[in-house]
Amino acid sequence: MRIPPSDRVVFGANPLAEVLCQLKFPRLLEIDQEVPLEFHRSIRKHFAEIITRSSVELMIDPQSGGPPTQLMRPMYDFIDSDRNRRITLSSDFVALTFGRYEDWGQFRASAILMLGALRNAYEVSQLTRAGLRYRNIIDRVNLGLEGVSWNELIRPEVLGLAAAGIFDESDLQELSSSYFGNSDGAMFRINVGLVKRAESDVTGFMIDTDLAKSGKLGVTDHACIEILDRFNSEAGNIFRWCIKDRLRAALKPR
Repeated sequence: MRIPPSDRVVFGANPLAEVLCQLKFPRLLEIDQEVPLEFHRSIRKHFAEIITRSSVELMIDPQSGGPPTQLMRPMYDFIDSDRNRRITLSSDFVALTFGRYEDWGQFRASAILMLGALRNAYEVSQLTRAGLRYRNIIDRVNLGLEGVSWNELIRPEVLGLAAAGIFDESDLQELSSSYFGNSDGAMFRINVGLVKRAESDVTGFMIDTDLAKSGKLGVTDHACIEILDRFNSEAGNIFRWCIKDRLRAALKPR
């Protein structure tokens, strides 16, 4: 991608709705069969609460021709005391989710803790995929920009036809664009468009960047975090490129 690099900025009015890191690995059957006591022991100082849930996997036998068989696979959510951070463990992935994201250093430290717990509890020799996703939602009401058009806040290349002046903003019921591809050895998926917050009828603008690398990946802190550091930098460059100066100022850069 030819997104120009820009200086990292911490926004006082943080638009991030969610940040997610997922690490995939060859399936470990013991996670399906045993409670992950050792894994939790490594993280329970920061992630004390446990919620167990199940995911459904459909198995189809083409030879029998019968209906698909449902297999229930356990998943474990480990949640912090503020209910803001969550580590999810399944038999083929571990994931870290922040609802409120303040800075990369804090998220990075939790990712290292999660990776260390995985290595301590299980014989994981490699990762098969490392991904990092940033989902931003721009809410004009919360930013004191109610009545300001998206044209004044978001680059026209991002808005597409909505920036062409061929219809009023009030005419729009849906606006979305998706870009998927590979660049510099990594996969990218960028989704942009109008969204409505679940708790209100306010329409926001989403900039959702999902970056991932697949293959035989190292499971050490250095090998994994090097990938995530790169994705953090690239996701920040993408977001900062998408917005105009008026929105940048409203986000209160520090």
